[in-house]
Amino acid sequence: MTAADVEKLGGESLKLALRDDVVYYFDYRKPIDFAKIEMSAGSTTFTMEAHIQNLQQFDYESNVPVDLTDSPDNQFRISSDPANFGVLNAEELEVLKETGYFYKEISKNEAKAQTTGENCIYATCEHCGPPPGATSCNWSPQSPCVCTYELHEWCD
Repeated sequence: MTAADVEKLGGESLKLALRDDVVYYFDYRKPIDFAKIEMSAGSTTFTMEAHIQNLQQFDYESNVPVDLTDSPDNQFRISSDPANFGVLNAEELEVLKETGYFYKEISKNEAKAQTTGENCIYATCEHCGPPPGATSCNWSPQSPCVCTYELHEWCD
């Protein structure tokens, strides 16, 4: 999904349904109006704008909070099944399901990093939790979790 996909709709919202077999890719090199993207997860409907705000309010303990609009590659992915991203192994997926997020450090080459900052750390971050407006999720089609994947970069 890109800004052009949303702009084509004029005043209408782009409606997307999360299912276990689907991964939506968002490329925001040109800013996307996330308020015009309406997602459904089970019986819950929400905007991507509300989902992005939820992620920024989550307690990441000592880790850097997720900001889906600040990835070095200007992309993020969303699905109801984190295994669809193909990044975490079975043990890491279990930790993700328990804690709600998982950071995995990667090399500069894996990140395809374009920056020239000093002492940079690159990591993928996956986050799963209930959709905005829901209090819980249980990984079922009736109460799916909303999972996101993005690349992080921290430089001195």
